[in-house]
Amino acid sequence: MSTNQVNYGVNTESVLPIRLYDYEKIYGSTSGLVFPLYYKIPDENTGTLKDQGHWQTCAACTIAAVAEGIYHVTTGETSDTEMSEGFVYGSFRDDSSTCSGMTLSIALNYWTKIGMVKKSYFDIVTEMPEMKEIIKKYPELIEIASKIKIDGYCAINYADRDKRDACIKKALMENQYGIIAVSKHAFGNPHCFQIVGWDDKKDKYLFKNSYGEAYGEKGFSAISKDSINEAYVIISKPIELPFEDVDKNHWAYKYIKNMYLNGIMSGTSSNTFEPNKPLTRAEAATLFYRVVKTIDERFGILNNVINDKLDLAKSRKEL
Repeated sequence: MSTNQVNYGVNTESVLPIRLYDYEKIYGSTSGLVFPLYYKIPDENTGTLKDQGHWQTCAACTIAAVAEGIYHVTTGETSDTEMSEGFVYGSFRDDSSTCSGMTLSIALNYWTKIGMVKKSYFDIVTEMPEMKEIIKKYPELIEIASKIKIDGYCAINYADRDKRDACIKKALMENQYGIIAVSKHAFGNPHCFQIVGWDDKKDKYLFKNSYGEAYGEKGFSAISKDSINEAYVIISKPIELPFEDVDKNHWAYKYIKNMYLNGIMSGTSSNTFEPNKPLTRAEAATLFYRVVKTIDERFGILNNVINDKLDLAKSRKEL
């Protein structure tokens, strides 16, 4: 790693949205699954090796690399698969955002709306706010990007360490492309990279960085499992509800879908929801409890964010 390498490139001061898909609702339970002690997805499914240099683009580089892996897995194409981290860096943010670095939950949400462009269409990378101004000069990219969208994403941020570990492993083995992750402290500052495997004998995840070939073993290394603060799985397949009695044209379809995928509501059986059935007092109590629990979890995250900011401010004052 070069001496002028900048680690910082992902903002962790945002609260995850209330509407956040539950991993096991989409991909199934991990209960009872057994995994090998060591596993790594094929290198060709991890995308090109990025080198962010002195730009604070680790999140953009990681998103682009994972997009390449998904594109390769889903299309089978091997040529012209490199995606533009510059487009990600300048586009996957709110209109008012001109700061360096990115907020993952916001960036991933924009991926579902905007899409992605290949580097052959746009290969410019510079720092914010200049990057955003350059992107505005190419409005035609938005139409091109719309062809490479994702269906969604879900966070594997369970408090239960074993459950989180099992979900990460299941996602890697089934999807065969990387997981976007963040460590707040392992690199000195918050940093984004992609998890590509694991080594249980060392209690570590294998990952691919955005520091070029000089880092680790040609860009790959390992990190303690406890150093992972955020992990996101990209959903590259259409999300279908298992309920036979909820048609896509039903007036409440999208609400039922979001409540189910967030783990707030379940069906009356494995394949029925009975959308027109009156809600009993017991069912209402259960529903309200789950909603309050979800909100409480989000406020827990907010509390951790506030404490992190206070600790950071204190350490800077001491220095």
